[in-house]
Amino acid sequence: MADDTRKQPFGAVERWARKGVTAPEALLTLQGAPLQGGHLRVEVGPPNRVGAHLFRLWWESPTGEVARPAVVEGLHHRGPYPATCWVEVMALPPEVQTPSHRLALEGEALVEVFRLLGRLLPPGGHMMVEYEAPHRQATRRALERGAPPEETPLGRLLVRAGFTGGFRDWYFAEGWTEGPRKLQAFLPLVSAPGPRGSG
Repeated sequence: MADDTRKQPFGAVERWARKGVTAPEALLTLQGAPLQGGHLRVEVGPPNRVGAHLFRLWWESPTGEVARPAVVEGLHHRGPYPATCWVEVMALPPEVQTPSHRLALEGEALVEVFRLLGRLLPPGGHMMVEYEAPHRQATRRALERGAPPEETPLGRLLVRAGFTGGFRDWYFAEGWTEGPRKLQAFLPLVSAPGPRGSG
């Protein structure tokens, strides 16, 4: 993406639209979503070769400042079947900051982020989250010791966010071309009652 969208996340959705990019409706539902006393801003890029849209979620603090870096950088794909509906989280920093606020992306704050991303998916959809970053090494070590994915630090947060339909550990890149190691977590096929919704 162009550097100007990094410096000025506000209005990014509209700027991409002027360039002929149609932002997926599901991603637009996250615009202004509350998170830890602030709100999310959505930046959407053009689709890649398989039709998945690159996106960034930025945190606006209670005082209106936009924190750096982005809370999430990822890909979103929506198809006709649950298996073709997914979110891939490619970057998820340990914290984001403004000059006057700091948001640690751990514990309940991270569960909130995963719940919001789950709103992009129907029952049976899945999310993939990389765990090779330095702040995810506890998850990597647990998996290497043979712990079930849902019992790792990252897996437990995903379960709390509603991803209770099963897990898969992508401990090597599929075809050696799919990027870092990641956990794949599924929403249950039958959506449980509650406020999350299917997006």
